[in-house]
Amino acid sequence: MLNVIKQDDTVKNNIINIAKDNDDAIDTMLDVLDEVENEDFINFLIKLDIKRVYGKDIWVGYNDVCEKDAAKFYDAVINEKKFMFDYIRRNGNDNAE
Repeated sequence: MLNVIKQDDTVKNNIINIAKDNDDAIDTMLDVLDEVENEDFINFLIKLDIKRVYGKDIWVGYNDVCEKDAAKFYDAVINEKKFMFDYIRRNGNDNAE
C-alpha cells in the first residue's frame, strides 16, 4: 500500500512528499533521477514508499550504505537489498519496514 506517493501526481510533488522536506533526501532523489528513466524512477519511489523509507532515512541509505552512489542506491532499493533496509532501521528514524 502506498502512503505518500500518488501515481497521478507530478514527479516533483512525489519527490517533495517522500523526502519530507529533508534537503539531503531531495538531493538524493535528484541524483537518482539523473541516473534512471522516468518510469524506473517512479517504480523506485513506489518501492521506497512501500518500505516506508522517507526523509532522513533516504539520506542514511544513500550516504552511509551506498556511499553517495546514486546507481548503487537505486539498485539497493529496486532489488530490496536487505542489508540496506536493516541498516536504515538501525540507524534512521525507524520508518523502514
